[in-house]
Amino acid sequence: PGASALHAARRPGILASIATAVAMVNVGLSFLLVPRYGAVGAAWANMGVRSFGSLAMIALVARLTGLRPALRKMALNALAAVVCALVTRILVFVDARPLPLLVWISIGAALYFALVVHWNVIDRSEWTALRLAARNRFSNLAHSRTRV
Repeated sequence: PGASALHAARRPGILASIATAVAMVNVGLSFLLVPRYGAVGAAWANMGVRSFGSLAMIALVARLTGLRPALRKMALNALAAVVCALVTRILVFVDARPLPLLVWISIGAALYFALVVHWNVIDRSEWTALRLAARNRFSNLAHSRTRV
């Protein structure tokens, strides 16, 4: 959505600047973290640059459009993701075999969904839009399969 807003505002140069900054930060963090932490360091570097890029995009779009981002919803969504990740990580310590691992990940995903619903991160109009989009998507898939 942020990239679309920048294109609509005829400011693609800003998008290119953000992408360049994100790439430079990614390279820097990777040089710092990968030699010492390996794949985990690469994952942290990737998460860090994605967070940086998202925050930069939100700030610039808000500044250009005058729209205020829904910071409360964003913070609650991030908190739900952190809780999900921590619970899943703790459960993986219990048993990391493939089948239990799928169960733990499913529990983490269900917990995330429950928190997002409980904290009203997605309001009623957004739920309606998601249901309609899913219904349209599935009906389009059903129609495409019957034509074959």
